[in-house]
Amino acid sequence: MIDVSRAIFDRLTGSPDLAALISTYASAPAIFTATPIPADATYPIIVSSGNVSDSSSDNKTGRGREITRDVFVYAEEVSSASSVEEIAGTVLNLLRVAPLTVPEGIAIVLGVNGPIEVDAPDGFQGRALTVRLLVEEV
Repeated sequence: MIDVSRAIFDRLTGSPDLAALISTYASAPAIFTATPIPADATYPIIVSSGNVSDSSSDNKTGRGREITRDVFVYAEEVSSASSVEEIAGTVLNLLRVAPLTVPEGIAIVLGVNGPIEVDAPDGFQGRALTVRLLVEEV
C-alpha cells in the first residue's frame, strides 16, 4: 500500500509560511495525519487522515494508484473567515506546486479542489481541499 500521509505532512511542515499561520503541537506545526486529534491541540490546525478513494491506475507497470485525499483546515471562529481562508490558500499553493515524494515512488498532483466551507465544531470554522494524486511505484 502506498502511503501519501508522510509526503503531504513533509510538504506542509516544510513551509515556514504555513508554520507561521498555524499552531504548534509537540514542537512541530499542528498538522495531523491521524485521528482522533489530541485533546490538548490548539487551533488553527490542519488534518489529513485517510484516503477518500484509492484505486488501481491503468499504467504500463500495473503499480500505480489514483488516490483522493481531503485536507481540512480548522481555525477559531472570528468576525471574518480571513484566517482559515489564508491557511487553506497556502495549503492549496503548497500542494499543487510540484510532485510529492513518497517512499515507494512519486506522487503527481492531478488537481486540488477547494477550499470549500465544511462543518466545524461550535466556535470554529472549517475549510476542505480535495487532492487527487497519481502515485507511481518505482
